[in-house]
Amino acid sequence: MVVNSRDGRTDKRELTVLSLAVLLLLTGCEGGTARPPYAHELQAEAEALQAQADVAREQALAVALEETAEAQSTRSAQDSAARATMDSLSAQATVQALSIVATQQAVSLSATATAQIVSGEATRTAEARNVQATATAAAATATMQAAMSAVEATAQAAQAIAVEATAQAIVRQEERERITQPLRTFGPWVLLLAGLAATGWMGYQLFPILKTKLGQIRRDERGDLPLVALAQGDTIVLFDPTRGWGPATEIIDGNVIQPLLTKPEYQDGTTKRAQFVDWRKGGRPRPVVARSSVNQRPTSKLSPQAEWRDVTPEHEHRWPSRVPLRGILGEQVSYHSLALGVTVHENGRTEVVRADMSRLVHVAVGGSSGWGKSVFLQMLAYQLALSSDPIYLALIDLEGVSFAPFARCGRLLYPIADTEQDTLAILQALTEELDRRKELYSRHPGVANLDQYNSQAAEPLAPTVALFDEATALLDNKRIEGMIKTLVLRARKYGLWCVLGGQDWRASSLDTAIRNQLSSRFQFKAMSASQSRVLLQRSGAEALNVQGRALAILPGRDIIELQAPMVGYSAIEAELTDGGPRHTLPEVTNIDGHDAIKMNEVLRLKEEGASDTRIAREVFGYGNTFYIEKVRDILRQQQHAETI
Repeated sequence: MVVNSRDGRTDKRELTVLSLAVLLLLTGCEGGTARPPYAHELQAEAEALQAQADVAREQALAVALEETAEAQSTRSAQDSAARATMDSLSAQATVQALSIVATQQAVSLSATATAQIVSGEATRTAEARNVQATATAAAATATMQAAMSAVEATAQAAQAIAVEATAQAIVRQEERERITQPLRTFGPWVLLLAGLAATGWMGYQLFPILKTKLGQIRRDERGDLPLVALAQGDTIVLFDPTRGWGPATEIIDGNVIQPLLTKPEYQDGTTKRAQFVDWRKGGRPRPVVARSSVNQRPTSKLSPQAEWRDVTPEHEHRWPSRVPLRGILGEQVSYHSLALGVTVHENGRTEVVRADMSRLVHVAVGGSSGWGKSVFLQMLAYQLALSSDPIYLALIDLEGVSFAPFARCGRLLYPIADTEQDTLAILQALTEELDRRKELYSRHPGVANLDQYNSQAAEPLAPTVALFDEATALLDNKRIEGMIKTLVLRARKYGLWCVLGGQDWRASSLDTAIRNQLSSRFQFKAMSASQSRVLLQRSGAEALNVQGRALAILPGRDIIELQAPMVGYSAIEAELTDGGPRHTLPEVTNIDGHDAIKMNEVLRLKEEGASDTRIAREVFGYGNTFYIEKVRDILRQQQHAETI
């Protein structure tokens, strides 16, 4: 039993030792196959193995003490065996301890070797990094030294440039001081002398004025200075110093004449007219200072020896504000001698302006509302209606007011048109008449105008005048504008004439081709200088302030100012009661009045393959959009007739 228990304990001890040995071997194998640990990891592992060895030793000693205690409690008979057993166990424990110590030393040596290897690698890595850092530091040091050298070189160059610039500035300053030295020295004296000279000159100029005001030439008892008379050829021009140096009036052949066609500022009531009133109301004329030198504009430099004399206005000429037509019409009325108005020449002579209608064509009349434009159109239509020579009228009046008294006139071809549709109908009829007369003229080669044709033809043709009021509104209709353009461009020689009246003529709305055919132009009061320039090519009509006063451009004459005659509604209605229009308004067709000959020409050219533009150019003489559209209207009408 004892033996068995001891054997069991022996087995137990051996099992414990073997377990420890296997554990140590496994630990050593893991240390050999694993990656080399770092030094601190190896130290920790060595300390763990030392702790395990101590534990194993303590266990072995405990087991030995236990065995010894048991052996002492056994019977003396077994003392020798126990001691032998203890010796054996002690030897085994010693062997095991030595084995553990050897294993521990081997592990320690392996850990030391591994630590040395890792330490060597770390040392080499650190040395390589130190070498690299040293090289980087050396490169940075070299770069810094190069930059410092460049900065020093730049600073030295800048310092040299600054020194040179300073030297040049000093040289320039010295040069300027040398040049301006005379100016600084003598400049104040020069300015002082110039100021004294200017003061003396102004005094010299003012002295005659003061002498005139305070000397022999004095104001009269009414406080007026004498007039200044300057003889310009046969004309004596009077100037009034109290009203400015504009001409007050003129004395021609002993007659006192107001210059009427001068600048507008000389036409108002504060200058010439007021002076005449003052002269007449004063009871005696103002004294006049005469000068022998007349080559310059009068100034206040009047000689004390100036000749004094009195000038008595013999008469005062005035423009008529109203001109009754009956007063200038004459016994026989004819369109060859139309009375257009009254003008006053510079010498005071009054003239009744007359003109032949055949030379006036075509005519444009412009003027703002209420200034005489419509009255002028009525006056023209009235004279044409009373003409002893055959003539016909076509009247277009969108307002239905200006030509209303002519509704029963026997010279009317058609009723008065007051709509755009009626206007198109009349223009279409006139275009047809144009083509008819063209065909008649072709039978008499060399005929250039209506008078020549009538002298050769068996049946003379009467002229026809189309008068338009508010034509500016009608021209916005492109179809009407195109038909009017046809008439003013082609109808003059055939005795078809146009008179276009409008309020607001604008350069943008008046076709250049139409404008160039307007031989006669009458411009009443315009609202602006630009509006005046549309018809007259100059300003001036904006300054007209009398109803019925107009500026006119007539063939063969310079621009003139005239007072247009007037005739009342009642007089027109009383005299024009001989029937009314000869024809009704024709129906407006799509081909705008072109007859079968034109239509056949269009169709023939189209069959030949001609383009619409070529057809318009060959048939109508123009290749613009208006006539191209005419060609297309004819073609569409023909297609419609064929389908029917």
